[in-house]
Amino acid sequence: MSRYVTYETFSTSPYGIDFCSCDDSIFASSGEVQLFLDDMSGLIDLYAGRTFGSGMVTDTFVASPGINKIFLSRFPVNYIESVKFYQDGSIDSETISSGSYRSFYDGRVLFNSNLYGYATYEILYNAGYLTIPPQIELATMILANSYALAIENNAVGIPEGGNTTRFVFGKYEENFVDPRQRYDDINVGIPVTVHAILNRFKVQN
Repeated sequence: MSRYVTYETFSTSPYGIDFCSCDDSIFASSGEVQLFLDDMSGLIDLYAGRTFGSGMVTDTFVASPGINKIFLSRFPVNYIESVKFYQDGSIDSETISSGSYRSFYDGRVLFNSNLYGYATYEILYNAGYLTIPPQIELATMILANSYALAIENNAVGIPEGGNTTRFVFGKYEENFVDPRQRYDDINVGIPVTVHAILNRFKVQN
């Protein structure tokens, strides 16, 4: 689960103070607000096509003959823990020494020699921002403000058959309507300002 904004930050910002301090807030507790913010962080990931927080990742792929460069699925790359490969259906792997390749911030890995064609490679690495960029934090708060206003006006996120003025917003709660399931096209419902901020971070297909 991604978390790009904390309750403490949101509750003191212009985007969240009204939803966290007033008596008739749509949120019953700070915990509900944090679950809501985590959902908004998930929407940010979905729109951008990537996860921004850091963590360990394993990429597995079958190498095409004659290549010595690959792109990892997550970036920025902080470090590579190990590179292993399996040949001819073997269940035993061989490890490639760290001096045999170089990794780059943008996810590229350049090997000193061509990879074994059709061998299965497994790369364990750490990727993501160690500190969430302030632009991502800002985009999350703007998006949260937009959704909270919509919820206040009974436009999105209302539990089917449930209370429409106060409810637990966390996506694991019974009857919760996950905002990520509200739209076939994630571009719908995201403010223009958030589009503008995220487009520089978005993975281009």
